[in-house]
Amino acid sequence: NDEVILGHDSGFRLNYLDHLRNLFYSWNPISNFGYDWGILKGFLVAQAPETFFSWLFNSLATGEKISFVLWFFAMGVSMYIFIRNFFPQREFWIFRLFSSLFYMFNFFILQGWFIAERSKFSLYAALPLGLLVIYRLFNKDYTLMKGTIIFSLIFFFLNGGGNPTLYAASLLVYFLTFLYLTLINYLKNGLREVIYAIKVV
Repeated sequence: NDEVILGHDSGFRLNYLDHLRNLFYSWNPISNFGYDWGILKGFLVAQAPETFFSWLFNSLATGEKISFVLWFFAMGVSMYIFIRNFFPQREFWIFRLFSSLFYMFNFFILQGWFIAERSKFSLYAALPLGLLVIYRLFNKDYTLMKGTIIFSLIFFFLNGGGNPTLYAASLLVYFLTFLYLTLINYLKNGLREVIYAIKVV
């Protein structure tokens, strides 16, 4: 109904417009005698949709509902795009759909819905897309410039709120993918692929 999620962990605020406005600054004067929260600049992107929809419908509850749908949709679509790259044939539609559903409905994400961890959801949505860019770079489907631009855009919009502690899983997955693809390409084409991998990094 019109109940809302609040609390320090959720990141939702009753004064959502003021909160978004404060994110444009590096100093937060609200708590205590103020503190530096420049590290939260990345959260501007995650905060903007829910603030916009809350303002548009003049209802924080509606803004939260739409925000939940958007993040759920983002996670599913990113995995669908990833799987579709490897299984584009029509007969694999059920596999693509199942992969997306399994990616969205799991215990890791289930816990995140209790406090609406949009920062976790954004990195969770970015993971398959980043993997796809890395794969295409190593497969020479993308030039280094094109891959860099696409990768940067993905992490501009799906940035985890700029919280460094949330990047560990993504960095580990990308690092292992780099190692694996570098080894495969090295066995095929020799040392020049190692040099190319360094350029990709």
